[in-house]
Amino acid sequence: MQPLVELVSKVDTGRCVCIEIANKTSSITLSSPSSYCDSGFVYCPPPPTISPGNVDHCMFVKTPSTACGSVGVLTYHYSETHTIAILFSNPFDYNIHSIYFGALITDEVRKADQALYNEMYHYDGQSDHQKLIEVTRNGESLGVHLGHVKVLATMSNDKKAILRVEILETGA
Repeated sequence: MQPLVELVSKVDTGRCVCIEIANKTSSITLSSPSSYCDSGFVYCPPPPTISPGNVDHCMFVKTPSTACGSVGVLTYHYSETHTIAILFSNPFDYNIHSIYFGALITDEVRKADQALYNEMYHYDGQSDHQKLIEVTRNGESLGVHLGHVKVLATMSNDKKAILRVEILETGA
């Protein structure tokens, strides 16, 4: 697999978000991905499954010749009834909007759609299972957990942003 920095450097777009997902669990398979783009589109789709111990990526880019960024949400299911959702927002105009990312773990099966995007983007609280973070010049990190699953994430502050996500099992 190509290093992410090399991969995003080859993309000819003003804004993009490359999401790397590392499944560091021993028994959880991530499956049935879905994505919703409020702005932009899927450039490199998420893999259908990410098995325990594997790392994969997907990429979202802005629509060419538009004053819009790369903004949306990605979901994966685990077990029969749980969803991990990752929100990303790399806007076109940093004078109007900031770069944000968020994570949600829920014990419901959720599909990426406008309702989930709006719920996550406009979330103004902080809980163990949901967070939304504004990315500063130094980058930011977040962690959420539900039951025995924990999600850690970091995102760079760049027009070609990299969002790294780790899925872990805890002793809970």
